[in-house]
Amino acid sequence: EFSSKLGLPQMTACTTVNEPSSTPCFATVYATGTQPSVPDTSTTAGLVALREHAVDIEMAHAMAPKASIVMVEAPTFGLFDTPSIFSAVQCASQIVTAMGGGLISNSWGTAKTKDDVHEYPGEISDDAYFKTQGIVYTTSSGDTLAPSNYPSSSPNVVSVGGTAFVRDKKGDFVKEVAWINDIGGGSSGGPSVYEPRYPFQNTVMKVVGTARGTPDIAAIASN
Repeated sequence: EFSSKLGLPQMTACTTVNEPSSTPCFATVYATGTQPSVPDTSTTAGLVALREHAVDIEMAHAMAPKASIVMVEAPTFGLFDTPSIFSAVQCASQIVTAMGGGLISNSWGTAKTKDDVHEYPGEISDDAYFKTQGIVYTTSSGDTLAPSNYPSSSPNVVSVGGTAFVRDKKGDFVKEVAWINDIGGGSSGGPSVYEPRYPFQNTVMKVVGTARGTPDIAAIASN
């Protein structure tokens, strides 16, 4: 329905994810080979999770209508779980490499609320998960305001934040600001606690100091 309304090509089911596809296709892959439990749609968290999955896939298709899309599901659903989520990152990296390279979008982070752990001492060693040749990794900067979130703070990813448009009474554009939601959250970012500033951010050293700063880019996150 989404593709039809926007005049986008319909995606067929991928026959394999072990080699490049001649036509755009879609597939769902379970990182461990076993389907994880389905989010409980009777809860707000479950509904939000499924909605985010749909939006991510739809926007990816809208931006790259001729690209194949593979959704990789981690073994567990819930708060950040290092072994679980990184098995999915590894699986996705193997698939994208087999299909000829491309982009991996990570719409997850360590913190789900402002009180959760946003970064952790061992994250620098985990940066290696986002270093496969021929692949660009993008990550959500988070939606819990400051501080920085992982893996958004990794120097091996493109950290993507959110913005909102301010319009006047006529509906005309006035300015673009950092996105803030109606439940006390908003686009995350700031200097990393553990990751140092890398040369690609030397031009903004007066902003980020000696630390890796996030986000790198931002795009509209509200209506």
